[in-house]
Amino acid sequence: WKICTTGNSKNKRGCALFMSVIIKSITHADGGNNYRLNAMKYCLDERCILKKGYGVDIIDPEVAAMHFRNVDAFWNNEHKNPFIQYMISFDKETASTPEEAMRLTREILEPITKEHLALSVVHRDERSDAMYHSHTYVGATNFHNGSMLYSDNKTNYEMAQRTADVTGQSAKLVVDYGKDKQWECKKVFVPAEDDE
Repeated sequence: WKICTTGNSKNKRGCALFMSVIIKSITHADGGNNYRLNAMKYCLDERCILKKGYGVDIIDPEVAAMHFRNVDAFWNNEHKNPFIQYMISFDKETASTPEEAMRLTREILEPITKEHLALSVVHRDERSDAMYHSHTYVGATNFHNGSMLYSDNKTNYEMAQRTADVTGQSAKLVVDYGKDKQWECKKVFVPAEDDE
């Protein structure tokens, strides 16, 4: 991974890299038996500006939840954590339109969506330095072979590096474990071509 240990590194052209993209991996699955449906209702509610499904219905939350549940059940994974949720917050220069936020999200998650169901949505961001953020619920079960995707350091670091590479901006990784437990990676991920 191409990382620097401070928040203000410089790229090969000598320009300062400031934190412009935050990728948050949400690892907990609160909600009990209704978690899949509640997650889909959250994604597809009135705040949703754009949506993209990867093997998942984007209109009806109940049908989308059923798609995830059916893949989990087929591989006997229905009692395991059904999702990893990625929330990616873009600064105004990186994604000034919802379409750009969705395009970047699609590119960042492309390696995962080849083998996992996913639903991505774009919401307007309430922070002053950002306009849009995306939520993507990735099914933890690989639909080709039933293996599980875990929100571990390997996966999260790869996603943070990919975020930096795709956006061309530095990226900060935050992992949310639920119950008010959150970890912020002290390392800043920088685009690979700029860290030579």
